[in-house]
Amino acid sequence: MKAIAKILLLLLCVSLLCLPASAVSGANSVETTAVVEPDGSCYVTLRFQLRLEQEEKLTLPLPAQAKEVRLNGRLRTPTQQGSQTVLELPRLSAGVHTVEISFRLAGVVTEKSGVLLAEVPLLTGFSYPVESFSCTVTLPAAPVEQPSLISGYYGETIASQMQVQVRDNVISCSSTAPLKDRETLVIQCRGDKQMFPDFSARQSLLGGWESAIVILLAVGFVYYLVALLPVIPRRIRSFSPPDGLAAGDLGTCLTGCGMDLTMMVFSWAQLGYLTIETDGRTKVWLCRRMEMGTERSDFENKCFRTLFGQRQTVDGSSLHYALLCRKMAAKSPLLRQIYRSRSGNPRIVGALGIAAGVCSGVLLSQGVYTAGVGTVFLALAMALLCGLLSAGIQSGSRCIPLGNKMPIWLGFLCAGLWVFLGYLMNNLTLALVMVLCQGITGLAAALGGRRSEAGQQYVAQIRGLRHHLTRSSVFEMQQCLEKNPAYFFDLMPYALALGVEKPFARRFGKAAVPECSFLEAPVRSNLTPYQWACLLRHVADCLNRRQRRLKLEQLFPQTEKRAKPIEKKDE
Repeated sequence: MKAIAKILLLLLCVSLLCLPASAVSGANSVETTAVVEPDGSCYVTLRFQLRLEQEEKLTLPLPAQAKEVRLNGRLRTPTQQGSQTVLELPRLSAGVHTVEISFRLAGVVTEKSGVLLAEVPLLTGFSYPVESFSCTVTLPAAPVEQPSLISGYYGETIASQMQVQVRDNVISCSSTAPLKDRETLVIQCRGDKQMFPDFSARQSLLGGWESAIVILLAVGFVYYLVALLPVIPRRIRSFSPPDGLAAGDLGTCLTGCGMDLTMMVFSWAQLGYLTIETDGRTKVWLCRRMEMGTERSDFENKCFRTLFGQRQTVDGSSLHYALLCRKMAAKSPLLRQIYRSRSGNPRIVGALGIAAGVCSGVLLSQGVYTAGVGTVFLALAMALLCGLLSAGIQSGSRCIPLGNKMPIWLGFLCAGLWVFLGYLMNNLTLALVMVLCQGITGLAAALGGRRSEAGQQYVAQIRGLRHHLTRSSVFEMQQCLEKNPAYFFDLMPYALALGVEKPFARRFGKAAVPECSFLEAPVRSNLTPYQWACLLRHVADCLNRRQRRLKLEQLFPQTEKRAKPIEKKDE
């Protein structure tokens, strides 16, 4: 029996010797070099030698704020895995490999209780145990205290396993024992304002802007609640425009803006005071048919006389028409009827929002570290740019109730540019928050204001008219067309003013509509309602084109020679 047991034991030992040994990979050496700049930024280079027993695809954890990451000299983009930022390495074959990774860290210096503290990450969770570790940290000046090391496994007791030497402004460390896998290691160095002069200057220049943004937005919000918060009335179903309102007055009732002369021209044309002629491309002429009488308001009479004067025909692309559009957009007598005398000013809310945008621009400039005059210049440039973007976003959101597509798209463009700047400046969250705040501010300022009873009634009727223009059935529109063959063109100026001319035209389907009585254009007869809507929108855009270019022409008058307005001669 003992002999049999010895034979079985011998066979077991032989079988164990035949099993393959388990593959063990690791890092032979890791060397970290860090250079801390006077502005608080840091450049880190990590060199390590890997020993792999089999082919593997590795990922290396990096600090969350790492930028300009390079792998063996080539720029790479880190990825996000959960809450951790990692750099994916290419697949490595079995053997020994030397890898070098470098990156920039912005803001490793913080101020606590009047003392500046630099925290430089040396290891951020390396996947393998490290047999030999060494690092060199170069500071702008000698530290005021002995630096300290903090380990993810051992805390501050890691100092017993490290040799630290300080020579002037250079700190050298080396391990006396292997480090565990997934180890994290941070070195802390205390300094003063003389060690980081550029950081102290930036803090004094850029400090406190977060509080300024919060205060400005809070003041605007409180002012809006106290002086501007409107009561949105329920819409009143309406098949016709509100009594006493022309198409150019709808913007005043909804958003408190001035009169829209182009939409007013369409209303006058529909009422028979003038006709609109176009060559089908870019030229539009306004031809007076009869004088305006007391049936219209004194303000409309004055606008009509100013538009034509002694002329019978006016070029819609002339400087005269563009200047008059701009003048009328700044005034409207309906404002006194629509809003209460104690209603606040929406411009105050918009100005506070733009001021908050300026402050956020200064705050965004912290994401790029510059020194001296460059810091001030960058902060001023970013403040000016963000102020302009704020105005653009607010202008676009104010046009949403009227459906003006061009300002809305420009507002989206400004929002996208701001988000892109936030990404470049390492503060995407602030950019997203400010874009949202500017959009809400512009829309709130447009709809804000304590309206009178007449103003409430107008808004309710306009909302009901918009619902009718966009939601009524084809059968209902055909019934209206049977009662009034000119119904489509009677309501088209109001559809153009609300930006719903195409949905309104679709309500008619392919129903036959008569020729437009106030528009003369070289087009074929029997156009569909949708084709008429597109043509009338094109005419409105041609009338507004010179007005949109007016500001650019005033800024750069040499870009275009100003000629006298072209008038169409009477036949």
